[in-house]
Amino acid sequence: MSRGKEDGGNTVDSANAGTASVNLPAPGSIYRRRQGERRSTPKKSPAFGDEALHALYRQTKHFIVTFQMLRIVQVVSLPAGGKRVIICNFWRIDRLADGRVRFAKRNLHTGRWRATVSLKSVPAVPLLPIRNTRGLNWWMVLIRQMVHAVAKATGYQRADPPLKVRKVEWVLEKLVTHYIGCSERPGFLDRASMERAARALRAALFQNVLERELASVAVALRPNQVDLWFYLKLALHREAVLRVARERRNLLPWLLIVPTAHWQREDLFARHLWGPGQEGIRWVQSRYPNFSGFESAASFRWLCRARFTVVNCWCYQGMDTNILDMIVRCQVQARVPAVFWCFLIKHHHSFVRLGQSIAIQRLIRALAQYCAERWVSAGYQVLRRELNCWALSNSFLEVVDWLCFEGLEQGQPAKQASWGSLRRRSAAWHERQTRQRTEIQNLQWVSPLGETCQRDFLFRPLTSSAALWEEGDLLHHCVGNFDEACFEGRYLVFAVEGPAGSRSTLGLVKQQGCWHLDEHTSYYNEPVSLEAEEAGIALLEAVRQLDKVV
Repeated sequence: MSRGKEDGGNTVDSANAGTASVNLPAPGSIYRRRQGERRSTPKKSPAFGDEALHALYRQTKHFIVTFQMLRIVQVVSLPAGGKRVIICNFWRIDRLADGRVRFAKRNLHTGRWRATVSLKSVPAVPLLPIRNTRGLNWWMVLIRQMVHAVAKATGYQRADPPLKVRKVEWVLEKLVTHYIGCSERPGFLDRASMERAARALRAALFQNVLERELASVAVALRPNQVDLWFYLKLALHREAVLRVARERRNLLPWLLIVPTAHWQREDLFARHLWGPGQEGIRWVQSRYPNFSGFESAASFRWLCRARFTVVNCWCYQGMDTNILDMIVRCQVQARVPAVFWCFLIKHHHSFVRLGQSIAIQRLIRALAQYCAERWVSAGYQVLRRELNCWALSNSFLEVVDWLCFEGLEQGQPAKQASWGSLRRRSAAWHERQTRQRTEIQNLQWVSPLGETCQRDFLFRPLTSSAALWEEGDLLHHCVGNFDEACFEGRYLVFAVEGPAGSRSTLGLVKQQGCWHLDEHTSYYNEPVSLEAEEAGIALLEAVRQLDKVV
């Protein structure tokens, strides 16, 4: 880090600064004028055109200099064998010898540390997983958070007259730019030095703060990125989190929904707390106001035995107990992976209109049997890709539409109906609907890209309602429904022929002025081969290049 007047040797010892060595004003006092006091005429206008804003800038910078707050990290050994990590001389994390974690912030007006469980201003330091947190540019975010936290400590919120938020943010951004720089000029802090400091801070946290078992829990709950704020949220309630992780790990996502004040309860996941009108409902209603509790004991038991991913999906999809009641009534006997239950929870809204009828139960059992067989024959990765792609969810919606408009009247689904038979009946009904609409109007349009070959696959544009209907009739899917979107220039459809005689349909959608791949499916919306996917991506790039030229 660059050193100058702002980080020089005349500042107070940052780890032990106190009132004896620092004479600081009371919070907000620098913004108040005594009643009847007349403002003396300054020799020149104040900075930022306002004395209060100038005082904010000056006092914030004074705190940063006095407490050496540009010193990113310090590590101190505690007498009992613990470790202490100090960040910017403003935040302090203590890990005691028994594993407990304590968090404290400095009171800038007294110079003393104050223990707290509030994590509102914890710096955003990315920790895990390593593959997603290798960058070090977050040091600029850390400096910005520090500046804003220090400015808040000056008490500008109690200024008289009150300061406008927009002007305060403008002044603070000036100070942040002074330190980290901008595109036009470098800042006071050297970029290479700050990146080394950021690396040292993260290393200090890994060596002295992070606990392996607790870090494992954090990554399980947030697989994409765990930052210091989230880890401290778990660490400050270490005993409760580890108890749940060891005894009922699958319910950890549910734990996050509950306010931290109740995490210590040993009966946290007892049914008497989560029945209709019980105490647990009030804990989560601020986040999920429609949650009314578990009326069925069977649904509660099923959720408590479900896999971690299923509970996580249920929590973040609104904690709807109706889908759990439906799953219990279906009595699925087939052995299916957790991703199947996640699929049902995510698409619960699509079959709500069927209620709790025997029809939806048979439909779910048929789909479960198909997924179980697909899991054995093709493997988990193939099944997971199918359940997460748009094609299978679209097929599910189409089958539900067919049941609502025609299938239920015909006594479908039959007791022994398979998913394949239901999908074929649905496709036939959609084809009839498309044919009836096509007979009324046959729209025509022009494709920006003519017939072309990409990686040995022939792509033929479809440019009329009749062509779309013929393609859907041949491959048994509902591409005929896209004629109006194609006519308006928002969609492109290509018939695809592979070198080995394979057939598929490629759809491109235009969003925000750019073409994107919507779907590429074969017969009955089955996924295509990897070679066909790569050829489709190559065609997408060709359409994008042509669109740029036009």
